Amino acid sequence: MQTTNAQERVSYGNINLDFDEKNETISVIEGYTLENVGETNLTQLAFHLPSQVDYSTCSVNINDTPSQSYSHFGRMLIINLSKPILAQEKVNLLITYTIKNSVIDNNAIFEKTLTYNTSMLIINLTLPKNWKVKYSTETFTENEDGILLSMPPLINKKKGYEIYISFEKTENKSSQEVGFEYYLIPYIILIFAVSFLIASFFFFRTKIKTKNKEKKRISEKGPKKKSKKPNKNRTENPTENNPNKLKLRKIKETIHNLDVSYQKGKLDKETYTKLREEYKEKALELMSK
Repeated sequence: MQTTNAQERVSYGNINLDFDEKNETISVIEGYTLENVGETNLTQLAFHLPSQVDYSTCSVNINDTPSQSYSHFGRMLIINLSKPILAQEKVNLLITYTIKNSVIDNNAIFEKTLTYNTSMLIINLTLPKNWKVKYSTETFTENEDGILLSMPPLINKKKGYEIYISFEKTENKSSQEVGFEYYLIPYIILIFAVSFLIASFFFFRTKIKTKNKEKKRISEKGPKKKSKKPNKNRTENPTENNPNKLKLRKIKETIHNLDVSYQKGKLDKETYTKLREEYKEKALELMSK
């Protein structure tokens, strides 16, 4: 059985960090592409993990396939391969885990051992929003998502390469913007208060003047007499002066009452039909006039 350190064949990788302030943990996703592993019939890979790792949260994905065959020895993750990796084969490796006790009071720490054989190792470290690097043992350049780490050639392969990076949380707004807002708030309140007092003064002043004028007028001329106005809302009933329409309305009411009596069983069908036809003929006669 042959075993090699997975990162010995890595020239580029991506590490995604997500800080959980409530649980004081860092969720980590590491993705690497292994090329030219240099061994035939390779059945195991060894991978360094940071200290304080919660091993119950570890998961491994090889070439987009979840792997259940892995264990840990100290800080080393041992991955058993379901089929051997060929010498020239390219392997995509994805590892996720959680680091305990790593986020305290808006500060976070990420430390890890890296081992590799390439002349230069480049790792893209993705950070959540509002977090920035406070201190780093490695040279880095900032990008849109986080930072880019560039490590020099490894001197001691067995010892590995220790990286240590600390982070701090930043505010959403700059201090100038926050100060500017606090500077404006008292003035805005003052403007509204003065405007309200001025408006109240003129309102009550106008009301008092109007009341005094009314008192003066009453003392001189007496109270105003209310004039009776005709009721414009009253409309004439068109049937009041038309006897035929009055009769027609009564016939319709009678027919309706016959229908109700028949439905309730108070009239037999023969009587109901006879009376209804008679009133119907009377209605037709009135309508023709």
